[in-house]
Amino acid sequence: MLYVNDELVKKGSPAWERYSKFLEKLQKMTDPIIFKTGRPLRFNNTGLPEPNPQEWIPLQETVMGEEGDEYWVYCERPPRKKENGKMAYSPRGRTMVNSWKFNKKKDADLIFFFSEISSFRERGRVVLEDRQADARKQIDKEAGELDVKYMILSEHSPLSVEQTGSEDTLRMVASAWGVADIDNLSIEEVKVQLLSRVQAANAQKDVTKRGFKEFLAEVNSREKLVVRANVQKAVDTGVITYDDPTFTWRFSANNQPLMIVPARDGLKPQLALNNFLYINEKLANVVAYALEKPYTEDTKKPDVEFTQPIDQPITQPAEKLEPVEYPEKHEVMGMPELRKWAKENSINSFGKKKDELLRLYKEKVSVS
Repeated sequence: MLYVNDELVKKGSPAWERYSKFLEKLQKMTDPIIFKTGRPLRFNNTGLPEPNPQEWIPLQETVMGEEGDEYWVYCERPPRKKENGKMAYSPRGRTMVNSWKFNKKKDADLIFFFSEISSFRERGRVVLEDRQADARKQIDKEAGELDVKYMILSEHSPLSVEQTGSEDTLRMVASAWGVADIDNLSIEEVKVQLLSRVQAANAQKDVTKRGFKEFLAEVNSREKLVVRANVQKAVDTGVITYDDPTFTWRFSANNQPLMIVPARDGLKPQLALNNFLYINEKLANVVAYALEKPYTEDTKKPDVEFTQPIDQPITQPAEKLEPVEYPEKHEVMGMPELRKWAKENSINSFGKKKDELLRLYKEKVSVS
């Protein structure tokens, strides 16, 4: 059985939605459900592995919820109320040596507690074993990396010099993936740097949103590659420059604006320009046209007069800036900040909900 703040988790209770969503996930997992110790394997002086020490894992945990602290408990039988009014749950914990095996139908509550609630899972002391998913993930990673290595390194790859007759295609792909100063690198250096770029992007895919699959997809989408490659080359050669204070991409030759980057994309202006040119073919052609005779610092003047080969302005209208109303500090304070404030002011925050802590904060601030 599962209890939250001394109330049984059942259909209709506030915690039921979270629990029922987990049950949907649980149905797709295969029996038995195995949790294993996250302790690193240790070896003795003879080189043999030492047995893992027993570890006591509590079945009661206080976690931060949307409305404040939530006190979760797993118990095997209904709790009893003590004389002081508090509930007594049993058992208080379980001992782990190497692993536990659970049946997903009989032990669903316990599996939920260790999967979703226990801080020992978050700290890596208790690990959910999913051999099928782990194997699939490993296969996908290895297969994806092999395909990428084939495309970049193999002489039989459709990108290779042997198949295309020149280095241009591979250099274009490398440029599209951010390999800078592409014209001054040997083709071997291009391959090494491109592979490194793709591997690094895949390792941080949560941030970059690009990896092995995206690389292989983009190789088959020449239009996007050409745009990204042209932008990188235009930046490298100084054909276009980014004016940070005004969030504006400009042609160096005549200071003509190409795009005004929306404020929300100010930290990634080149990516914003790539995305903008994907859907603006005529503007992408302007960049390609400018690369034919780029502006050089030596001449201090444009090498080509821009007779604009499009029938529309080449600037993106700047976003209209609305007046910003800044909220009071307490309106944006989260539970961690409120707890920190309470601790600094010798206020016990344990078990208090957010509304109550906010009320104490406002009272304290108004008095001071």
